[in-house]
Amino acid sequence: MKFEGIGDVMTEKIRLRDGTEFTLVPMGITETDKLRIFKIVSNLTYDETLLNFTNENNISQIEYILADNSVGATYQDCVSFQWIMYIPNEKIDDNTVANVYEVALSTDDIERKIKATQQFIDNAVAELTILMATIGGNI
Repeated sequence: MKFEGIGDVMTEKIRLRDGTEFTLVPMGITETDKLRIFKIVSNLTYDETLLNFTNENNISQIEYILADNSVGATYQDCVSFQWIMYIPNEKIDDNTVANVYEVALSTDDIERKIKATQQFIDNAVAELTILMATIGGNI
């Protein structure tokens, strides 16, 4: 199986919520305490690649697609985009050099709770605003 930019090796991918797929370099997922880092090859421009990962809905569910196209894992713990780094001409294997992006996403549970609390507050304020407008119109 051949994937553009990766040579003739069977490769794994990630699929964002909107269906956009990116080919992973071998051993292309690294996890730390509060980060998940993906090393990918993209045919998109830097700005287009960045846009895919800064969209919080896109990163709310990321599927790890194995070489046989089955889903190896589904990540639903990515909270926010942290950074992207462009690495030109990285050696992928003995026969392959590719332009690689390293993308880091936060998996910080505290950040997730803060975002959920902020969403709750925003919804409550919106409901209160509607209620006040309704009451004000009836006085």
